[in-house]
Amino acid sequence: MAVVRGLGVDEIAWETTTPGFYARRQKGDAVAFGVKYRAASGRDRWYKVGRYGALTPDHAREEAKVILGEVAKGGDPAAVKQAAPRRIPLPNWPTSTSPTPKPDGC
Repeated sequence: MAVVRGLGVDEIAWETTTPGFYARRQKGDAVAFGVKYRAASGRDRWYKVGRYGALTPDHAREEAKVILGEVAKGGDPAAVKQAAPRRIPLPNWPTSTSPTPKPDGC
């Protein structure tokens, strides 16, 4: 954890026990965990697992192992993630379809 906190901007710390697993300081204080692998196509791929704080290093490592397992089966998780439709968060919309009552006097 001290290594993660001590990273400089755009600095990467590679773990030695899980191949390809890393922590990278982004701009500001954000640190992201990810895994780098070579897809069956021969292309190097970077897969962001999640952010430090939302994930512990141990949980991120376990997620990285799942990703590497998919790669070992011939999958390309980064390509699947990239091809997935992106969801745009919307503000809380009313769930009722009935008109909103008007205040008295309008």
